[in-house]
Amino acid sequence: GGRASEDAEPSPQALAEATQANKLLLVDATAEWCAPCKFMDRSVWTDEKVIAWLNQHAIAIQIDVDKEEATAEELGITSMPTFIVFKAGAELDRTTGARTAEQILEWLDEVLQGKTYLTALLERLATDELTNDGRLALATRLLRAKRYAEALTMAYHRQQGVDTHIVRIFNTYGPRMRPKDGRAIPTFIRQALEGAPLTVFGDGG
Repeated sequence: GGRASEDAEPSPQALAEATQANKLLLVDATAEWCAPCKFMDRSVWTDEKVIAWLNQHAIAIQIDVDKEEATAEELGITSMPTFIVFKAGAELDRTTGARTAEQILEWLDEVLQGKTYLTALLERLATDELTNDGRLALATRLLRAKRYAEALTMAYHRQQGVDTHIVRIFNTYGPRMRPKDGRAIPTFIRQALEGAPLTVFGDGG
C-alpha cells in the first residue's frame, strides 16, 4: 500500500520514546491469522543480528490490525505483514510481505542511509544489478506506489523516443470500492454515513 495521510502516526508514547532516544521507530503490523507474520516472529525478530540492529538504531513495536483497527486504518495498512519506519514522527519508508533476517536488515540499513525501498531498487536497476526476483519486486513496488504506468510511459519515452504525456487523475470513486481502502473519497463518504468526524488531509486546500 501507499503512504497514509501525513498526520498518520502510531502511539504518541512510542514516537516520543523513539524521538527522545534519537532512534527510528519500526512498526510491525501483524495479525493472529497471518502465517507470514508468524514466520517473521519465529525466524526474523529472534535473529541475533536483527536484535542487535534494533537495539542500536530503533525502537520496535507490533500492531495487531484486528485489535487496533483505528490505528491500522489511520496508518493505511491493507496487507500483512507491513513494516513502517518513522523518524521524529515522520514516515520514512514502508514495505510489505515476509522477509528473511538478511532482507530486513538490508532494507533497514538502506532506510538508515536515507534510501527508500523503491529508490534502492531503482538504483540497482540503473546498474543492472537486479535479479529477476528484484525486477518483479520493483514492478510490484511501482504498482503499489501508483507509478507503474508512469514508469512504463517514461521507459518508452527514453528508450524508444515516443512522444508521451502523463496525466494524473484526481481522486475518483465508483462501484465496488472498499469503504476502508484509505483513499480520500471513500473515507469521506464512510465517515459522513457513520456520522463520524471528517478527516481533512493536508491543509484542506
